[in-house]
Amino acid sequence: MSSGSRQSPTSRLSTAARAACGRISPATNGTPASEPRALAAGARVPICAPHASLEDRLLTLIDIARILLSVLWWILIVQAILSWLIAFNVINTQNDFVRSLWNGLGTLTEPIYRPIRRILPDFGALDVSPIVVLIAIAILDRVLAGLAANIASGGAVPL
Repeated sequence: MSSGSRQSPTSRLSTAARAACGRISPATNGTPASEPRALAAGARVPICAPHASLEDRLLTLIDIARILLSVLWWILIVQAILSWLIAFNVINTQNDFVRSLWNGLGTLTEPIYRPIRRILPDFGALDVSPIVVLIAIAILDRVLAGLAANIASGGAVPL
């Protein structure tokens, strides 16, 4: 096969995978598409795709973990801002929406803060556990980014 020609989706599969992927999508009539423009014309294509490598799976898991860390980061930031607004009486917890948001954020973050609060000394009204968690999230995100770079480059990037 020349370097300029395209492979069909099933030509990259092993014989066993082709047998397992023998199902054809019920989109239209025809055989599995070998040309991209055949897809636009409504050709039938195999339902399953070639299996991802172990590296691709690991990179996907790392991406999911980094997205979840980012979501957790923003939850902590929103809770910190909300606590300041409540402390300075800008918003009132008598409002049902504010109260439910505050309780929901507390339910999400309290299991994360609790072990850190047991270790840290009591600073009175100042709670530094969110800062510790944000720093830990930043460090973990950097480690995961380095690990992803190492996996993507085949080990060329040092951890």
